[in-house]
Amino acid sequence: MFYDSIYECPDKPPAHVINNNDLIDKWYEKKIDEIEANMRESNRMHNSSNAYDYDEVIVFSSGDEQDYDEDDEYYGDETVEGYE
Repeated sequence: MFYDSIYECPDKPPAHVINNNDLIDKWYEKKIDEIEANMRESNRMHNSSNAYDYDEVIVFSSGDEQDYDEDDEYYGDETVEGYE
């Protein structure tokens, strides 16, 4: 069963590696290490909750705050110039 899975592998090793127990063991250990490294990198990238990892950050207000421009003048529902 082990050798069947090796032969079905898309990047299977050459026949001389498959036929040598020591070489196939080393090849297999290397593949496992590569897979685990890829999984760690993928998890690190997908589980990041740091805002600096993203291009944009959206900040929502609670709705209780009033909207003021830089001169502390209320502008209500209008858009402040430069923040359209």
